[in-house]
Amino acid sequence: MNNLFNKKAITLILVACSFAPGIHADVGFLCATFHHFWGQTQPSDCTGEQTITVIDYISFVNGVCGCLFEDPIVGTMAVVEPRSFMQGSPVGEPCRSSFSENEFHHTITRRILAMQSEVTRGMWADLLTAQPTLPADPTNVALGGGMNQPAQRMWWYEAVFFANLLSEERGFQPAYFKDPQFSIPLTEFNFDSQPIYCDWDANGFRLPFEGEWEHMARGNTFSAFSFYEPQFAVTPGCTSCPNPGDLPFMENHALFCVNNAGESSPVCSKLPNPNGLFDIHGNVGEWCWDVFVVDYPVSPQVDFIQSGSLARVYRGGTWALEPGKLRSARRFSQDADVRYSFVGFRLVRTFPTPN
Repeated sequence: MNNLFNKKAITLILVACSFAPGIHADVGFLCATFHHFWGQTQPSDCTGEQTITVIDYISFVNGVCGCLFEDPIVGTMAVVEPRSFMQGSPVGEPCRSSFSENEFHHTITRRILAMQSEVTRGMWADLLTAQPTLPADPTNVALGGGMNQPAQRMWWYEAVFFANLLSEERGFQPAYFKDPQFSIPLTEFNFDSQPIYCDWDANGFRLPFEGEWEHMARGNTFSAFSFYEPQFAVTPGCTSCPNPGDLPFMENHALFCVNNAGESSPVCSKLPNPNGLFDIHGNVGEWCWDVFVVDYPVSPQVDFIQSGSLARVYRGGTWALEPGKLRSARRFSQDADVRYSFVGFRLVRTFPTPN
């Protein structure tokens, strides 16, 4: 008992319990067996790798349980388990789009590791030092120049190339290729044009597809945000910015129009979502793999992905936007070769499912 309820374990329980009030989730419990370890044996459901280190175990009150791993370049990564959920927004959700967010049943089958933070300028600099074919950091420093602030203003193509170079640096299988046989790798000479194909089963770094992004953003919740904000129904802020204090829970979880200082903030400055991921709502938008297609499918889908060469999806909203545009279901798009100072990215990896 003393090993379990030490100071660090108690801190972890308090973090977990901070998500309790009003979370809209289908399960409300702490993990049946609370594993907490620091350099000890990892829980049986955390498949390890020699190239990354298990640093902690997290449990939250809405049924999301997982492990934290440390990567030397992109920092802490959290395990996100596969599951089925309703992607999109229900009729009646404030600020929803009636033509691009219609719900469908989506089953995600791959277990992933997700970065706890968005890619920062410091991470970009570290990889550039190790992999000099990476383009220079394109960030608009007037809107966030600190090394712990999100990298932004990169093309979608540059985010994909960053992922492959990071996989190479870390000794993982690359996810992106120029051909469907996965035989022609991306290089500094060919990464900035179509076609690009993704090997979803590779263990290297990649962008999440849109369904994965919404799944990991929701963290098993199905209200407008991954956190409880009772005032959103009263003061939604669909097209105008509310006053400070109108949405107090949101101000604790997201950087948006009410609480920004005219630029992005250092990553992890706000509270995380139930999966342990920071800045899912606000700060900078996050590139996804998919092309943007307005209509979602009507029938249930498994690992639904929209591929092609049109405008790409980004998610999460930005520090400059109104609350309604930070909802878990809100969708945005931008051409893959256009620079936008409010968009960055967060990488994931396909991760083995325990036997």
